[in-house]
Amino acid sequence: MPNMNGLELIRKVRTLDNYKHTPILFLTTETQQAIIEEAKRSGATGWITKPFSSDKLIRIIKKSNWLMEEYNKLFITEAKEFIQSLEDALIILEKDPLNKQQIDEVFRFMHSLKGSGAMFGFSDLSDFTHHLETLYDEIRKNKILLNRTIVSFTLNSLDHIKKLLCTNLDNETLDKSKELVSEINQFISGESLTDNIEKQSQKPIKILSGK
Repeated sequence: MPNMNGLELIRKVRTLDNYKHTPILFLTTETQQAIIEEAKRSGATGWITKPFSSDKLIRIIKKSNWLMEEYNKLFITEAKEFIQSLEDALIILEKDPLNKQQIDEVFRFMHSLKGSGAMFGFSDLSDFTHHLETLYDEIRKNKILLNRTIVSFTLNSLDHIKKLLCTNLDNETLDKSKELVSEINQFISGESLTDNIEKQSQKPIKILSGK
């Protein structure tokens, strides 16, 4: 490569949130143990020395698949920590919905769940959090005013996000995703039924005197 060597590329990739756990096979002509150790420290999952046979390649890929399963477990653990942090931020926003720092935090955690979920094969999780990420992106750009309805909705959505941390989802869970995404889109378009109900409840009540 013209601008960096393989080890530098691996180190660069490992700094990106969406590729921290992606298996990387290091293909090289080097056989020195020092180079191999440096590749491991840089973030390589495994290495293949040229020339190599197809059997050797398959063995290494199978080992990488096992590592991917281990990474999946780590992702689920990390995702649960994200969800707890999301809950903490949303509880603050319940009392202070104009808190820009916490709005940015919610956006950031949704963005991380979306990217990491897609990378590890949790496509339904990635899709759902993508919609919530879009909602909070609009909020942080001041295109939508955050209110207690949206905060409450997001808090309730965290239980659904936990259910999406599974690879085999039942139809009920998938249908719930569609239902919640529909409401998210209504928040974005300004046509949320629950939001309109809240607005109506805040209007002064006119008392008509009888004759």
